[in-house]
Amino acid sequence: MKAPNLSGLAVALACILAAHAALAQGNAPAIPTAPAVPASLAVPASLANPLDLDNFKLSPGDSISLQVYQEDDMTTQARLTREGTVTVPLIGQINITGLTCREAADKIRDELIAKQFLVSPRVTVVLSGASVRSFVILGQITRPGTYSFSSQDSVTLVQAIAMAGGFTRIANEKDIIVVRDEGGVKQNFKLNAKRMIQDSRATPFEVKPGDIITVGETFF
Repeated sequence: MKAPNLSGLAVALACILAAHAALAQGNAPAIPTAPAVPASLAVPASLANPLDLDNFKLSPGDSISLQVYQEDDMTTQARLTREGTVTVPLIGQINITGLTCREAADKIRDELIAKQFLVSPRVTVVLSGASVRSFVILGQITRPGTYSFSSQDSVTLVQAIAMAGGFTRIANEKDIIVVRDEGGVKQNFKLNAKRMIQDSRATPFEVKPGDIITVGETFF
């Protein structure tokens, strides 16, 4: 039987001890970190974080719960219409789009007082469901499909691309087509995402609900 190479074992042991010593002294080689994501590629924080209910502005499609203290017959569950209105007992339709829940409650309270239905009502409005909007992204993108965002979010084209995982290897970043339906009329937008990413002065393109985004392919 061949004898073990003791000198080789000694060298290996010495290397291991040296590595441990370097770690203990903070002299170990730095581990490379992933490059920072450009600001233009950042996904809106509100897509990942809880809604800020104190500052949330109501918009069409949002659902609310309305209560008036000691007036159980006024309790209402409602969804804002396309025009941003809800139907409130005694008042009828009232527009609360663009208001926070607290502001909506104040407006409804003032309306009840103005119409002399109640003397000093205590009105509470609570968001029970934020509307969800979506867009479709297809073509040379890592994760093609449908992506949702709340009515509180504003999503640019570059952010939409980031949400879908970025471009594939053969994507043509200069050839992006967005198809949009505006009141039954189809509109086509031909966009250069590469310029939007590289040039901070480029005007961002805001994605609208129902947009269909197609990323073209590079032909060599």
